[in-house]
Amino acid sequence: MRAPPRPGRNATRALGDIVLDVLVSARAHQSGIGKLHAGTLRIRIAAPAIDGKANAALIALLATACAVPKSHVVIEHGVLAPRKRLRIIAPRRVPDWLPGAHGQTAPNSDR
Repeated sequence: MRAPPRPGRNATRALGDIVLDVLVSARAHQSGIGKLHAGTLRIRIAAPAIDGKANAALIALLATACAVPKSHVVIEHGVLAPRKRLRIIAPRRVPDWLPGAHGQTAPNSDR
């Protein structure tokens, strides 16, 4: 079995999945998706980085944005760090903030 392709410094699509490098700012005034800066997407999360609350809020935010269940958003690297690598498995919607996406519907979105 082959390992999935290693993502670059910005968002990439691998085997139908989206892989993101993100920088999370916990305890922000309001949760939201920021701009892409040096290949890393900045995301603000209102929840504190205590007891996994910020990670749970991050997963919920991305799951809603990509129209997938929360179980399809996986933190692959950086669970305890502000810099994280995430995988969104089989997204049904490709958000506007994803580089090169512009609000497309993902392939195989008929599930």
